[in-house]
Amino acid sequence: MTFKDLKKRITLEVPQQQYKLFDRLRNKSFWIWNIQEHKQEDVRTNGYCCFNHIIGLPTKGRIEKPIFDYEKLLYDCLLVNHIDAYRALDNPKFILIDEGDFFRKGEQEDVRHVSERYIAKSDPYIVMVSTPNAPDGLFEKIEKEPEETCMYDTTRTIRMGMGITIQRDSESEKKYYW
Repeated sequence: MTFKDLKKRITLEVPQQQYKLFDRLRNKSFWIWNIQEHKQEDVRTNGYCCFNHIIGLPTKGRIEKPIFDYEKLLYDCLLVNHIDAYRALDNPKFILIDEGDFFRKGEQEDVRHVSERYIAKSDPYIVMVSTPNAPDGLFEKIEKEPEETCMYDTTRTIRMGMGITIQRDSESEKKYYW
């Protein structure tokens, strides 16, 4: 077999393998959250019950892990893109608001309000991370709050130029960051 023959064979086989994978994934759920239904579908489909079992479960230390309950909440939040799912958390210990400056204006206020309400309920760490988006966004509003009334420690890292990092840390013991 020549290199040209091998290249032709690979060129034909890879799209066929991809087609088979896409065909297996078609109309499959990301994960079947009901354990009994999941077991039944697993048996019925010979292990091709859901997206995660087709492509392979997540691993940690080479050990396969299931999809955990808290991941269902994250998945549902992403799927519906609605703050109501976020309001339903039982006892959050850590809240990450990623790219919050890019949320729609109403969502910026809602997500901040809901996050801050959890402080009385479960005293979580609240971490907000974002690149700047538009004037008068979530982060600019927090930055403009008077330091004595702002509940956030404005720990920031700003990268400028060729990998130079400038860091300014607040003296406060607050555990709510942006």
